[in-house]
Amino acid sequence: MLRARRIALALLVLVLVPGLGWGIYLLALAGELSSLGYHSDSECHRVEGVIGPEDMAFTRASGMPEGGAFVSSDDRRATVAGEPVRGAIHYYSLTTGISTVYEASGDEPALFHPHGIGLTPASAKQERLFVVNHPRESLFGPNDDSDGPGHTIEVFDVIGEGGVVRLAHDRTIADPLLVSPNDVAPVDEERFYVTNDHLAQTKLGHKLEEYGRLARGHVLYWDGANFSVVARDIHFANGIAVSHDGATVYVASVTDARIHVFSRDAASGALTRRETLPVRGPDNITISEDGALWVGAHPKLLTFRGYSKDPAKRSPSQVFRLERSEAGAWHTENVMLSDGSDISGSSVALGLGEGRFLVGSVFDAWLLDCWRGADSE
Repeated sequence: MLRARRIALALLVLVLVPGLGWGIYLLALAGELSSLGYHSDSECHRVEGVIGPEDMAFTRASGMPEGGAFVSSDDRRATVAGEPVRGAIHYYSLTTGISTVYEASGDEPALFHPHGIGLTPASAKQERLFVVNHPRESLFGPNDDSDGPGHTIEVFDVIGEGGVVRLAHDRTIADPLLVSPNDVAPVDEERFYVTNDHLAQTKLGHKLEEYGRLARGHVLYWDGANFSVVARDIHFANGIAVSHDGATVYVASVTDARIHVFSRDAASGALTRRETLPVRGPDNITISEDGALWVGAHPKLLTFRGYSKDPAKRSPSQVFRLERSEAGAWHTENVMLSDGSDISGSSVALGLGEGRFLVGSVFDAWLLDCWRGADSE
């Protein structure tokens, strides 16, 4: 009897000790064990009138020298609650403020829940906005294609004259390989990259990938007619961006605390992994006109998960700026680290030049317009 108890105790220890170690490892990787020194040298103000500004893209389509930003907007809490509200793409003029340029009501696509967005490069003859759309599911839920595709890429022509900007829907792209699309990065009017943050298509499968540290995220390439997988084995492939010269692709791995850097073959679209950049909790990546990477990040991922379920639980926000020197060395600047009281769960930062930048989030009903060089506290 005593021997049996000892064996049982030994087996219990063998199970609990590795489990405890794994739990501590996950907490550390998620940033939950880190002590954050909140700071900002920027003066920021809220821009109301847009809910869930998860991603942004800078444009000069208005013909105005200041330009503006397209903002992906969706009330994700309403969708999770089973009462979805049509999402929208907003245009934020850097001189006049928020205005809606596209809403799904009465137009195609009839079901519109935008996620990541990307604009064609400046060299494109026709500026187009590419949008990840989840017409039949919540942001964190599984695909449901019983009544149509659960995920699509929507393509819009950008039309701007005399300060007025609008979007004209051009086409919808659907494919079985779009299992869990997160962000999109076009290279011209027809071709683009898109990340799948998971491979599983069930909630249980998503949790197993995340907490089991299964690197099943990947990158797809659309060549104008078909999708192909061009990068694999990425933990939660999130934001994606293409350098201005089209030679480099950046992919954020939010749960692996890094950005993957790929060399791109322009003819085939093939990607070759070149290096990784350590960045805590990276979500979307944007590239400013000077070539710097701007990253909206989640310094505490499990806190963000709690905030996604309860808006009363604020989640810290962080903004990084990464710049590569002529010698090839990367410099990472911690631009802003907030406790979430100004904006919670930051998902995107958009550098506008001359010290100005925007910050968006997954759930809040506003974005931040910030100027660097002033103490905001």
